[in-house]
Amino acid sequence: MAQSFYIGADGLVCPCMGMADCGFADRFPSLKDMTLSEILKDSDLIKYEYATVKDIRDRNEKCRRCRYADRCTGGCRNAALIARDDYYGIDPTLCEFFENGWDKRIRDAAQPAFEAYLKRNPIVKNNQNDKYPAAHEILC
Repeated sequence: MAQSFYIGADGLVCPCMGMADCGFADRFPSLKDMTLSEILKDSDLIKYEYATVKDIRDRNEKCRRCRYADRCTGGCRNAALIARDDYYGIDPTLCEFFENGWDKRIRDAAQPAFEAYLKRNPIVKNNQNDKYPAAHEILC
């Protein structure tokens, strides 16, 4: 998914900074034990780094059936680890976000401010009828 990584001051190499201090550091390689070249060629980090949204969906029935799967794209892997000790598990915080309609609430709340901004700064217009597009047409 990310195809980038974080290297901590202590030599820990992990998928993101959040994972360096979440209690799962022992799952990731360290520059104290391996060279960066070795880590990038043959370590569990690579398995995590190249995980795809498909990998997450394939391992989770809830993700396969979810109508928001294309928008959440699997969520945060750190949240999945914390919630269920499974790198490929669901991100329950993002599930809750979409299932409880927070994405729509945020779009609806932002829409008036976004339209006011576009009126002051008319840089984007809808070619069909020369009206400003809805925020979610641009942002989502």
